[in-house]
Amino acid sequence: KASGSALSGVAHPLMGAARTSAAKAMRTHSVRVLVASAWNFLSFSAPLSWVPSTTALDHQSGAAVELTKESFDVHVQQELAAGSACLVMFHVNWCKVCVKTFPKFAAAASLVERREIGMRFAHVDCTDDKVLCQRFGVQGYPTIKLFLPGGDMAAPLQYRTQRTEEGFVKYAERMMRPPILQMSSAGDVEQLMQDESYASFIAIAGSATEAPSGFGTAASTWRDRHIFAVAKAWADVLPKEALGSNSTTRGATLVVFSSGAQQWPGAERSAKAGPAVEYFVGDDDDAEVIGEWVAKHRFPGIWSLSDGNFYEFTHSGRRVVMVIVDPAAVTRSQEKNIRSVAHSLRSDYIFGVVDGVAWAEELADFNIRTSELPRVMVTEKDFEAWYEDSEILTLDALEQELNALTAGTSTILRQSRSAGSRLMFYKREIVRWTVWLRRYSHRGPKELAIALSLTVGVVALIASLGWCLGACCRVLLEDDSNVGVDSSAKARSPRHTKRD
Repeated sequence: KASGSALSGVAHPLMGAARTSAAKAMRTHSVRVLVASAWNFLSFSAPLSWVPSTTALDHQSGAAVELTKESFDVHVQQELAAGSACLVMFHVNWCKVCVKTFPKFAAAASLVERREIGMRFAHVDCTDDKVLCQRFGVQGYPTIKLFLPGGDMAAPLQYRTQRTEEGFVKYAERMMRPPILQMSSAGDVEQLMQDESYASFIAIAGSATEAPSGFGTAASTWRDRHIFAVAKAWADVLPKEALGSNSTTRGATLVVFSSGAQQWPGAERSAKAGPAVEYFVGDDDDAEVIGEWVAKHRFPGIWSLSDGNFYEFTHSGRRVVMVIVDPAAVTRSQEKNIRSVAHSLRSDYIFGVVDGVAWAEELADFNIRTSELPRVMVTEKDFEAWYEDSEILTLDALEQELNALTAGTSTILRQSRSAGSRLMFYKREIVRWTVWLRRYSHRGPKELAIALSLTVGVVALIASLGWCLGACCRVLLEDDSNVGVDSSAKARSPRHTKRD
């Protein structure tokens, strides 16, 4: 104890320097965390994680073969030579999405093998060896690529559908059948459309081999997500409610067909929704024209949005109108208005309906609450930006405001995930709250007193938060160069005694 007490009173210079360095490091880290937290709060980002996931990816891969840079080319070339396609997942063991996706990928590999679909699954661990990932341009994890027999091995197809066991199996079935199918009856269409997430495209031709060249090019591009088929006549394969009038179908050589199961049922939730169609009249041998038409008309009608189609719908390259409703509270007049606007503006927007009760937690991040339903949200640039405004963008003014957005004259705030956009959002809400408070104070003396109390309380709260933040920053950023030195100097300096 004596020794300890003596040492505790003498600060070694190195100990002081170490303490200084540690203090600086801790405060620097604290500042970084503080700044990062503030930035995440302002930018709608996910919470910051300083430590990457250490959960190792389970390599119980079953029928999914693990490949390395030494075995990759030999394995893939052998499978392609045997007529099998090869679906390869590139992953790393610290990626949480990879850890979640890989068991589904492995389970699908076994199921596809048992069904003898003709596609083989493999995976590459890029954690320590990134040679293959760099070779195939992998920029994020997981990345999944498909190598097809007869295709260019240096340019595999990108996997762009659902990362679920069912999604992988459906993808294998779709990619191993001919790009263009033959349909002869409405029963064929109904059977093929079962459990389909997206619309189908049907062209008029005697057989798949006689399909227009532009249609064939589009099928090769979009076959991973859409069914492409040919039929001899519309009446042979389409339901009566999809045929329309003769003037609608006259001269049409291509149709996009969305089944009733994909469409919004409207106010009568128990009723079966009707199908939605759009017809193409033009040169179906022109690959560029057909490609542009297909890309624009992938989502006809008003879609019922769910986990299975939401991402593709909002990342379709189109402006998206999402009407968020309480399914149990939709009125017939609201349904009529939504359908009227969707039909009028279908060339400028695609329309979908979201269950605001089921998705309440996710929608709260976009300032949409169940107590305010129905609400409208417009997204653009593949959900990089969006518009929402409970006072301006309403169902009653929907067509007017969408036309203003199209013309570029809308006053609705354009929001994004940037910090500047979040600040503008807060500015809008503060201004509206101030206007409301002013109107409330004019109701009478009691309301005026309440308004003044609220104003004083808010100002005091903001001032307190500002003072606390400033104090924290001063403490965190203060100069620690003299920490430990003063005590060392005091220990070395001689004691001065007062002369008699």
